[in-house]
Amino acid sequence: MILGGFFMQDRVYWPESGSHDLWIQGYDPTKKNYPVTWYSANDGKIRSATLTVDDANTWTLLSNEPWFSDDGKECLVRITTTFSKDSMSRQEKDEISEDGKTWTTIGEYKGTKTKPAAKK
Repeated sequence: MILGGFFMQDRVYWPESGSHDLWIQGYDPTKKNYPVTWYSANDGKIRSATLTVDDANTWTLLSNEPWFSDDGKECLVRITTTFSKDSMSRQEKDEISEDGKTWTTIGEYKGTKTKPAAKK
């Protein structure tokens, strides 16, 4: 949490590209969603998206404007993350779309939260 706890900072490492990126998100109480700004160390671009929470365990991030895919085409990006009930793991599905209607999966990931090491 940053800026008095009103925003969350997430440093992301993409193993495929070796890129380290920075995401900052807050909460919009009027729209009841989470605006996200993504600073890409890979290409230096700044991108925006909106995160919605469908239920306690499913988050969906949708780009606000077309981003570029690896092949140079403009596309929308949708990232759906489902958290386990104990919040110790998550599954993520990344998709792209040129028209906002037909989505193609470009990656699926699983993550596990580690418990802190025992203090000596």
